[in-house]
Amino acid sequence: MRFRSLHLEAFGPFTRERLDLSGGAPGGLHVIYGPNEAGKSTSLRAVEGLLFGIPERSADAHLHPLKSLAVAAVLERWDGAEREELRVTRRKRRKDSLVDDEGQPLPDDVLGPWLGGLDQRSFFARFGLDQARLEQGAEALLGGSEEGLFAAGTAGPDVARLLPRLQAEEEALYGVRAKRPLNRALTTLAEATRSARQAARPPEKWREQKRAHDQALARVETLRAERGRLKLELGRLNRLAAVRSDVARWVHATEEIEQLGPQPELPEDAETRRTEAQRAQRDGQRELARLRGEIEELSRRLDELPAPSSLLEVEAERWEALEKKIGWEHKAREDRPKLEGKLVTRLDELGRHLARLGKRSTGSALALADELRVESAVERRARRATLRHAQLELAAQEATRQLNELRRERGEGETAVEAGPSEVDVDALEVALGRARQVHARSESAGALRQELGQLQERAERLAREVRVSLRGAELLAALPGEGEVLQARKEAEALEVAFRRLRESRSEQQARHDDAVAALRAQDLAGEVPSEAKLAELRRQRDELMAGLEPILERPAEVRRWAEQLTALLAEVDHVADRLRLEAHRVSERDKQLQIREAARGALERIDGELAALDARAQGLRERWAARWKSLGAPLPDLVELPAVRGRLAELGETQERIARRTATLAALQGEALEVARLLAQASGVESLGPSSTTAGGAEGALDALVDLGALVDLGALVDLGALVDLSAQRLTSARQARERARAAERRAKELELRIDRQRARASEAERELEQWRAEWRQILQDLGLPEGTPPDEVQAVLAELAEVERIAEDARDKQRRLDGIDRDTRGFATLVGGLVERHAPELAGLDALEAAAALLERVRRAREVERERQRLREELAVRREAENAAKQTVAVAWAALQELMEAAHVDDPAELGAVEQRVRRARELRAQRAQLEDVLRGKAAAGSLEELIAEARAISSLELSAQCEELEARLEDLEEELRAAEYDASAKGAGLELYGSEDAAQAEQRVASAAAETRQVLRDFLVLRTARVLLAREVTRYAERHQGPILARANEYFPRLTLGRYSGLRVGVGERTLRCVRDGAELELVELSRGTRAQLYLALRLASLEHYFEGRAPVPLVFDDLLVDFDDDRACAAFELLGELAERVQILYFTHLGRDLHAARDAVPPHRLFEHRIGVLPAVAQPA
Repeated sequence: MRFRSLHLEAFGPFTRERLDLSGGAPGGLHVIYGPNEAGKSTSLRAVEGLLFGIPERSADAHLHPLKSLAVAAVLERWDGAEREELRVTRRKRRKDSLVDDEGQPLPDDVLGPWLGGLDQRSFFARFGLDQARLEQGAEALLGGSEEGLFAAGTAGPDVARLLPRLQAEEEALYGVRAKRPLNRALTTLAEATRSARQAARPPEKWREQKRAHDQALARVETLRAERGRLKLELGRLNRLAAVRSDVARWVHATEEIEQLGPQPELPEDAETRRTEAQRAQRDGQRELARLRGEIEELSRRLDELPAPSSLLEVEAERWEALEKKIGWEHKAREDRPKLEGKLVTRLDELGRHLARLGKRSTGSALALADELRVESAVERRARRATLRHAQLELAAQEATRQLNELRRERGEGETAVEAGPSEVDVDALEVALGRARQVHARSESAGALRQELGQLQERAERLAREVRVSLRGAELLAALPGEGEVLQARKEAEALEVAFRRLRESRSEQQARHDDAVAALRAQDLAGEVPSEAKLAELRRQRDELMAGLEPILERPAEVRRWAEQLTALLAEVDHVADRLRLEAHRVSERDKQLQIREAARGALERIDGELAALDARAQGLRERWAARWKSLGAPLPDLVELPAVRGRLAELGETQERIARRTATLAALQGEALEVARLLAQASGVESLGPSSTTAGGAEGALDALVDLGALVDLGALVDLGALVDLSAQRLTSARQARERARAAERRAKELELRIDRQRARASEAERELEQWRAEWRQILQDLGLPEGTPPDEVQAVLAELAEVERIAEDARDKQRRLDGIDRDTRGFATLVGGLVERHAPELAGLDALEAAAALLERVRRAREVERERQRLREELAVRREAENAAKQTVAVAWAALQELMEAAHVDDPAELGAVEQRVRRARELRAQRAQLEDVLRGKAAAGSLEELIAEARAISSLELSAQCEELEARLEDLEEELRAAEYDASAKGAGLELYGSEDAAQAEQRVASAAAETRQVLRDFLVLRTARVLLAREVTRYAERHQGPILARANEYFPRLTLGRYSGLRVGVGERTLRCVRDGAELELVELSRGTRAQLYLALRLASLEHYFEGRAPVPLVFDDLLVDFDDDRACAAFELLGELAERVQILYFTHLGRDLHAARDAVPPHRLFEHRIGVLPAVAQPA
């Protein structure tokens, strides 16, 4: 069955939406893509609703009313070559929800045959898969290979958790020697049955009870012996069942080995050596063919090259020199006209300069310039003398000026030294000022001290008002109790308060319990009298007394009748009270309970009142003790809980008063120091008295005298003026120091000026002498230059400059003439060189210019060199190819020798036959190893018998017979266990019946038996349901694994390496084991060692393998996958789509996804004719072949 189309008529956000699913019949991979909120999940729910009905409450009724929801589809299936089609529409109805195209109702089970008879849960569990179920299946693999195969094949990923849960619930109901519900129920039932029998047992049946007890014991022994025999037989059958699958594999391996027959002895790596040799032979032959073609081509190209040129016989250095000389020749031919023009210009310029000097040339200007050349020594002397003349004149003038300036300063200094020494004693004033500054630095804190003193006094007054204490200062601190003592008192008071509060709360609770019990008893009294055990005992006593009085009156019938009437009435009353005690047991129990509560509450109240009185006495004693202790402070006793806080405030008051005393003494000391410093400053400043009359007029001195007033310093507040007194004293000290320093500096300056005047007078004389020496030297220079005597230095400087310019121009002209001569010489040499080369190697170039001939020669040399380089390259390549050809021949020969060696070992003549032989040899080795491993396992399970006997015994019985016998034995054992337990209980009850117990009412005993039996039946039913479910599920898992393990694991062994991109090479299940392992790099890994993603890929491989196995003998059914590959990376997602594409060749797959990556992966992995894309919420939902 498959979908041909799906019509979302009115469902979720869709209206008349159509999905064309006809492509790829009979299979096809249909990827239905939609981003989040596009309706992909709605489409998936539409498929479920179509096949199995729209639920009563649907989240897809937000656009269309619930009653209007409708989904239609066209289904198709094939019976041989005949195609059958079904058009159906599902509406939201409780009845007749399926209709055909014309709106006619269809039977509710019309889709059953198309779906293989599966319900909704089974269909989507088997043929649907999403990310959550994939992860659950991956976890189910950890339960073992059988549980993993069952989960993958039946889509039951919870089987790994269900089996342990069933067993745990079963063990919670019943266990050997355990206090479980079923054990307790059986014990209660046995005790009730025994009590009932004892209650009804008459004394004369003791012997019958003894015989029954002995028979019960014999029955128990017989049943135990039978149980042992059945367990031994069941153990033997279980061993056969355990080894049967291994025996079947051993038989299959043995038969296949016999079919294969004898095989040649090939080395273990024969296949690898063969494939490598064949690959090497093929590669060598291909390489030989390629190399031979290349060698032929290179030889042809080498023969086509021209013969070597004679130009190559010339040394390469000569051609390089010729190439350089060509450049030089070009440059010389370009520069010669320019140089000639510049030479003419320079000669004209030289003539003009000679004319300025008054020289006229009748011949060459250059010759005249040579005659006027001045010797360099004379020129240097003249230039130095010119410069020195200006320096000497400036030095003489400066020496005279400085001498006059020093004489003027000496006159001014002599008139300025008139001030005498200061009247102030500078040293004494410095000492007094230093001490005054120290006192002033300390007195600056007086303001802060006064402010702090005021704050301390305010705090002391506030604390005194709070604590109302008579002691002060140190006395108060000495009288205060210790802090630890006070804290201990507060702890005692707090502990007493907590105890009081706890007892009061407890008394309130007990009083409430007492009142509630009294009220309950009063309510019972109002509802009627409550029967009691005491009354029943009294009536029974009366009954016994009445029975004792029967014998004396047996002779008197009238009294006997009265006695019988009294006994009847008394027995009726006894029965009535006993019945009421049974029927009103709750009231009786409640009354007893309330009486007990009332009496217990009364006792508790009396105890609590006593404890409260004791606590009150302790509290009173504590208060009296601390009242006496606090009386010494002269302050009222505070609350004991507040005692630490009050003690802290008293301590703070004492400390504050002590600080006030210390601050007052500090201020008094500062006052005395200020008066003493004022007297010292007055004496050091030269003031005779400290009164106002001693002030002098004007300046800082007057201000100082005015400040030194003892009357102003009497008050502590006048200490602030000490700073002004220090400042004025410092000013007077500074003035005195400056006056003294000025006098000393004037004396030193006068002496220094006398020395400087003497030195400057000597410098002026020296400058005049040097100037006279220069004049003599200058006369000699003028004579050497041929200039008239008296020529000033500036004119000599101008003549020297003009002569230097003439020399410079003449030298430049001579240089250009030398360059022209060199160009002519080089041109002649170049022509000679080129002519010689042309004459020897290229006579046909003799008529060309030297430059053209040289260029032609170089071009021919370049071409000849390129031909020679190409010839050399071709020869080298030929040598390389021939060497590679020899290596390829050697490779082919070695490969053929290896193949011949393998063919001899395999007894074949054609290498093509080696593969088949290798496969047979490899298969035979695997089978022998498997058989050996199976034999080791079977020997371990053979117990006392031999391996051959075990195999023969296992082969002699079929699986069905073995299973039937095991089930029969297990059933017999279960029945026998129940029968044995019953026999044991019966024997125990009969044994207990032999003893004498207190009598019990028979009706009560029967009621207990009925109640215990009902409870036992319910618990036993639950236990049997759980055990049956667990046994059936475990057997089905094992049966499924035995039947399908081979083909499913074979397919999964192929799929898993593909899904993991070759990282894992296969799967293994150990012989006789239930553990599935993965093979990576030759090592076997447990499933717990795999990552979560790899386990999910393994489960997907098993699931796809089981689906293919399922569809082998059945009609295909569409598979529905939803965002299956969310956790797969891109490469593994492509591998998964490749497998889905292969499965989609004959099975239709609907793959819902919101990942655009899945579309790209499917396009890359699935052939276009098998892949169809449907976009929901993005484009119209039509099939788009990839």
